[in-house]
Amino acid sequence: MTIKKKKNLILLFFVLLVAVAAIATLIKFNIISFGKQAANLANLEKSIAVLPFKNDSPDTTNVYFINGLMEDILNNLQKIKDLRVISRTSVEQYRNQNKSIPEIAKELGINYILEGSGQKLGNKIHLSVQLLRAAKEGHLWGNSYEQEIQNATEIFDIQRQISEAIATELKAALTPQEKQLIDKIPTANMEAYEAYLKGMIYWRKLAQNDLDIAMKYFQLALEKDPEYALAYTGIGFVWAGLGQMGYASPAEAFPKMNAALTTALKLDSTLDQVHYSLACYKTWVEWDWKSGEAEFQKTLAINPNHAEAHAYYSHFLSIVGRPKEAMAQIELALRLDPLNPLIKGLYCVDLFSVGRCEDAIAAAREALKMDPASLLAQYMLSQSLILVKKYEEGIENYKTALSLFGFNEVTKAFDSGYSKAGYIGAINQAAESLIEISRTKYVLPFLIADLYFFSGNLEQTLNWLERSYEEHDPNLPYYFNQKPFVDSLGNNLRFQALAKKMNLPYK
Repeated sequence: MTIKKKKNLILLFFVLLVAVAAIATLIKFNIISFGKQAANLANLEKSIAVLPFKNDSPDTTNVYFINGLMEDILNNLQKIKDLRVISRTSVEQYRNQNKSIPEIAKELGINYILEGSGQKLGNKIHLSVQLLRAAKEGHLWGNSYEQEIQNATEIFDIQRQISEAIATELKAALTPQEKQLIDKIPTANMEAYEAYLKGMIYWRKLAQNDLDIAMKYFQLALEKDPEYALAYTGIGFVWAGLGQMGYASPAEAFPKMNAALTTALKLDSTLDQVHYSLACYKTWVEWDWKSGEAEFQKTLAINPNHAEAHAYYSHFLSIVGRPKEAMAQIELALRLDPLNPLIKGLYCVDLFSVGRCEDAIAAAREALKMDPASLLAQYMLSQSLILVKKYEEGIENYKTALSLFGFNEVTKAFDSGYSKAGYIGAINQAAESLIEISRTKYVLPFLIADLYFFSGNLEQTLNWLERSYEEHDPNLPYYFNQKPFVDSLGNNLRFQALAKKMNLPYK
């Protein structure tokens, strides 16, 4: 595949990648039953949210440090299987809100809340935290920590004390392996730790300049501690962002991403974020189903509260023909991160895959309320509307979706085609417009295949699916698990041949 063909390739699993930094540790991996794990977590009463900590420092530049304390405590708690811990994206919604504890608890569906505040003055830190019973806002536990910090080990020790105190108060079982996870020291170098925290702040912004700054901080962290595995994960995330946003070609970005993550894995094989990223890479870039599932399982063995991993594992399970397991995973992801529009958008895909188009429409509308610019939700909404024969509304949403992909000019093609030949004319002319654009600008083949499918032109659909295979379009695997496509194409020999090449079931 040439660089030109790969340019601007948008990998679904990297869209809005907002997962928090992993805590490094030692663990021996075991194969576990994720169906049982999902059922157990779904029934937990020991559910908790860690709200964003308040920065009491007069220097606002210390926000990164206070945020880092909060996130590391949250990450520690996520490792405990006996807890259900709400993910960072959902709790971030409450950073500047004045809602009461009972209101927040009701919205998140949890029973306990941890809140805190802190300040950093030079090498001295002060941190206050309290654990609250959510329903009646009752105080369960609290503590203050004030000390001079000589190295990062002391920071991690405070985080460990807080995490273990919460587990004790909630009577959560803490296994020896989980204690090892919480006790693990990623780095003893304070400068490396602070550089890493700053890098993560800039990485999440995803603008090119911010990604460049993030890269410098992660490289600085490695200068201070060459064996700091999390700094390598940060570099991997930066390359993922550069490829996702089109600032670097996938041919350059994704091999470098893979190299950084592989190095992190060699330094510490227990980083959940490394296994998660590798799971997505193996699944959607390499189409290596065996390795992809193994990496998802390792991720969730380390961090059973990893909402995005559960969500994308649901897509993996759906792709390889295990829809019941897939739905259990996405439903768990929604419980762990209920206010995350990405998770809701991924839920739309799962619903669409089993033919529940009306439910997919409802979920897409909810996701778009959270984030009107959600490309995934908008795209799934347009296709689901068309399948329930709401053609005009579907076309309007399709226009919006392709504009979010960067193809504003297709809007005119939709309108022109509709005026000439109604719905079919609109879809066909949009497909022709994308083909014309593809002569000078890379267009994902699946986008054209989709349009021809919805116009009823299955011959052209198959032509573009075969192009998708040739160009290794990461969206191609979805065609072989989504009921609307399989119902129409499943008995076609060309479709079956593609499925066989990809080692996928097609029914």
